[in-house]
Amino acid sequence: MNLGKTSLKNLLSAATAALFAITISSCGNSGDNSNTQGSTKTDPDVVVHELSDADKLNPITYTDASAGYTLKNLFQSLLEIDFNTLELVPVLAKERPTIEETPEGGLRITYEIREEAAWDNGESIVADDIEFTLKVIKNPRVDNPQNKPYYEFITDFVKYPDNPKKFTLVCKSVYILAEASSGDYGVLPRYSYDPQGLMDEFTVKDL
Repeated sequence: MNLGKTSLKNLLSAATAALFAITISSCGNSGDNSNTQGSTKTDPDVVVHELSDADKLNPITYTDASAGYTLKNLFQSLLEIDFNTLELVPVLAKERPTIEETPEGGLRITYEIREEAAWDNGESIVADDIEFTLKVIKNPRVDNPQNKPYYEFITDFVKYPDNPKKFTLVCKSVYILAEASSGDYGVLPRYSYDPQGLMDEFTVKDL
């Protein structure tokens, strides 16, 4: 059959369009709406994929972002950032802390922990746990040089005998990250990490 140039061009265009349509349709699903885990499109679960394993699951000594994201789901903090508003919001704390400047040019940052905040064993989370966590962070024998500079401005820790959930951080200077650094770290359960009370003989001021 003898086809003119115009007819041949139209035929090739039609064939190309058909091939494109077949290719696109083959990229769709098979019609069962299921993925390799067996969940469906209506499944409310969210799967978060990390590109690499966490370097460690220690909230004080970790060094990579993957570990940080995982640890946020394992250890709660006094405060954390709301990524919708980019504001600090209370988590273990009842509310954001009160911050007062001192005549010496420093700060006093006061927190109170939520009444309902408790550990897995049922013990209440108290100021002693926050103090212990800060002592671990500041301990010169703990391998966390990437974190220590953010807490150098905290020089003392004040507890209140009449309220075990209230405490004040005494800070030597005004620091732009003072509020975030004072509350955005994973709090450690003192009863679990130091059952023998080895850190009791030291204070935040000592360290």
